[in-house]
Amino acid sequence: MAKQFVSLFKSEEIADASALYAAAADDYAEVRLGETVFFWNGFTKVRYAPYSSIAWAYIRQEDSRMTICCGKGVYQSFFLMLMDANGKQVKIPIEMEGNIRSVLLALQERCPAVTIGYTEQNAARFIH
Repeated sequence: MAKQFVSLFKSEEIADASALYAAAADDYAEVRLGETVFFWNGFTKVRYAPYSSIAWAYIRQEDSRMTICCGKGVYQSFFLMLMDANGKQVKIPIEMEGNIRSVLLALQERCPAVTIGYTEQNAARFIH
């Protein structure tokens, strides 16, 4: 069964997304990075975004308190957060924090126009 490709921000459709996905050299588990396009292997579809459509990217950590048989603990979840210039935000779950950090470094290399990292200044600039 052929993979179905869908625009991540539901804005820009790419006719040859399948070929660009196949050519994407850098693979970070749930995410693949091509020369000009970001790919995320979602549950049933591959979602993509040209780097030019990504305005801001950062890592987000969420802690969940839990009770297990022998005590209490905290479960940490990590997400790659992407936002376009129109304020649409996408939260991508990625199991390993190190993979997100590698993706952010690679994004910074491939598209210097993308703002990388969460700061109060970036939040004020992008969150409307």
